Amino acid sequence: MKHSKKTEEGFRERLEVLDKIRPGSIEIVRKSMGKRKRVGFRDDLVDALALAVAASFAACSLATLPAVPEVDSKGLRMEMVYPQGLTAGC
Repeated sequence: MKHSKKTEEGFRERLEVLDKIRPGSIEIVRKSMGKRKRVGFRDDLVDALALAVAASFAACSLATLPAVPEVDSKGLRMEMVYPQGLTAGC
């Protein structure tokens, strides 16, 4: 992302990406925002939608960055997981 999620540009940038992956995302956010004015609500809403979209890829072929992740002191893998391809059904 080029812009902070706290800015209008960053908000729009994130919504555009989400809407390309899952059409209708912009409308979901628009309806969910309603008349809410709480500071941070918009960021929380986009974060939650991004997590929901990411979770929808659970049945897809997934890859990690790095390919062989390190493990932290608690035994947790330090990795980013992403779908290898955005194909129909994923």
